[in-house]
Amino acid sequence: MPPVPEPPPPLLRLDDPVLDLPTALDRLDEEHFQRGLVPVELEKGVPAWLMISLPVLHRVLKDEHYFARDPRAWRDLWNGTIPDTSPLQALYPPRRNALSVDGGEHQRLRTALTGALQEVSLALLPARIREIADVVIDGFCTRGRADVVSEYASVLPLLVLCRLFGMDQPAGLRVGMAMQRLWDGEADAGHAHHQLQDLLLEHAAYRRAHPGRDITSGMVARGLDDEEIRDQLALIMAAAHDPIAHALANTLADLLQTSRMHMVGSTWLISETLNHGVWRHPPLETLVGRFPTADGLEVGGYRLARGDCLVMGFGAAQRHQLRTAPPEPSNRAYPVFGMGPHGCPQLGRDIALAIAQTGVERLQQRLPDLRLSETDTPRRASTVIAGRRALPVTFTPARPITPAAPHQEEKWNPTRPAPASVSNSRTPPPTRSVFARLARWLRSS
Repeated sequence: MPPVPEPPPPLLRLDDPVLDLPTALDRLDEEHFQRGLVPVELEKGVPAWLMISLPVLHRVLKDEHYFARDPRAWRDLWNGTIPDTSPLQALYPPRRNALSVDGGEHQRLRTALTGALQEVSLALLPARIREIADVVIDGFCTRGRADVVSEYASVLPLLVLCRLFGMDQPAGLRVGMAMQRLWDGEADAGHAHHQLQDLLLEHAAYRRAHPGRDITSGMVARGLDDEEIRDQLALIMAAAHDPIAHALANTLADLLQTSRMHMVGSTWLISETLNHGVWRHPPLETLVGRFPTADGLEVGGYRLARGDCLVMGFGAAQRHQLRTAPPEPSNRAYPVFGMGPHGCPQLGRDIALAIAQTGVERLQQRLPDLRLSETDTPRRASTVIAGRRALPVTFTPARPITPAAPHQEEKWNPTRPAPASVSNSRTPPPTRSVFARLARWLRSS
């Protein structure tokens, strides 16, 4: 048996602001893809291994015994290698959700999560998505121009998720405005994070006292406490928002760039365009991680140490798969949704893809002559999130419409927002955000 080589020096720094990770990885020698593992640094002095092939991803993600998901198993997170001031410490604290624990605790939380997702009626879901899409589209349809990314694709999934959590529109908008402050890097982002946590905790308590048919009530019924529900809801938002938003935006861009937007009435066309986009442009480039639970495990020809950090390189693995063994046209077994015990539940995938597909369909129905106002729509340079920074479009101005159909079950009716939860922040939310416009629309209705 040939000797196992010593780990080489890091090839890439994943926190490098100018790093074009997809290009850098696609230029790697085939030998790296044969191994399936590349040494990297998450930040200066913080080593990790980036998994860039499907065989390695399959092996590691499906083996819960030898590769933990709980960040408490990450050696450098507690031995002083990662300082307290590092963003990594803030990103990976212990959390009480199905993604952040292993063993029996993981099974308990995942069972509650998958059971609660069954409270979502897939038959009613398209109508609910269209109802909320109409509210969002009404915010810009009279202008004749919009940025599809910031004003539609990034907003619709969050509001739909809030609806599925059992929130009314005002509560959903308050959550959206807190998320907006986090995304925009506002000076009070820390306070916005605490406010978001408070809003989810308050919602869990409300649904415990007033149960309904929604995801939150489903978790209550399955025995989770309010803090566990808060962390599970935050997990769903964090895991679903960007994949849905970028799948929606990429599908719209592909249809507009190929002059096929007028053909969106074809369900097959939009479904296959969505499928093609998720394979070619997965919305997550990388995601931390897995952590070996024993010394000496061999992966990709290298011997790992207990507590090493393994990073999922979904983007590189999917693009390599397309180059070497392209999947069948209708194959939706996307690695980016994960696999193994911690993979996204199938019902969660179905809900995510339904939001993206219905969102594209409804926008075309409302604005049938939608067209790109710029031919070049650059993608966001990020080693984690992969998507377009903007997608400016023009269209014939249209009149707003009433968002909810009278016959629709459990209408999400616009009502006057209640006062937002108290925050220690002195910085108001961005006044020009789409959420602020939606809040003004609700107050005037």
